[in-house]
Amino acid sequence: MITAEKLISDQIPFVLDTDHVSSALGLMRSTHNSQLPLLNDNDYLGLISEEDLLNVDDAEKPISDAGLLRLKAAVTIDAHPYDVLKLLSAFHLQILPVLDQDGSYAGAILRDALIDYIVEHEAMTTSGGIIVLEVNPHNYSLAEIARICESNQITILKSSIFNNSETGQTEVTLKLNKTELQYVIATFERYEYVVLHVFGDNISTAHLSDRYDLLMNYINM
Repeated sequence: MITAEKLISDQIPFVLDTDHVSSALGLMRSTHNSQLPLLNDNDYLGLISEEDLLNVDDAEKPISDAGLLRLKAAVTIDAHPYDVLKLLSAFHLQILPVLDQDGSYAGAILRDALIDYIVEHEAMTTSGGIIVLEVNPHNYSLAEIARICESNQITILKSSIFNNSETGQTEVTLKLNKTELQYVIATFERYEYVVLHVFGDNISTAHLSDRYDLLMNYINM
């Protein structure tokens, strides 16, 4: 299994708390990173941002004396890529530091590189359609969902679930091996599944056609 350690980028520098604010700003501009890890020797102190550095009154101050906010978001080297993605999304980060088992700084992961990895390895680049179902969490059965797909000669390439706290329902996202989905959609509806979103090349179901943009927004979240 790929872990956070394998996703560390060699393109992300770090700054030391003894560096001057101006040096950190210069490093951010030259590497096009608006956030950088701050270290004391090899101890991770937190992430600092370009916005906060620009607000320091004296750019020649050492960072340790600048009173900067430090976001101590990080994962360990054995973290799953999904855990990395959750933190990146929760804190709206461009990069996420990685710590070894002793808590020392091991490197950092670029958000864009992680997204590229997930797209490549989670069947997103494989030809096929996507269906998002809404089910009562007490009635959720992946075995039944798979049986419905198989009865329409469709294979599930990837599935994921999201428990929507606002509706109390479970949303099941299915990546399928076919793009002609009108028959399996009809079967799901016959079994009283709510079809929230659909994306496929050859969907002719009129009442779903206006959900294309909504689904694309869902995928790109």
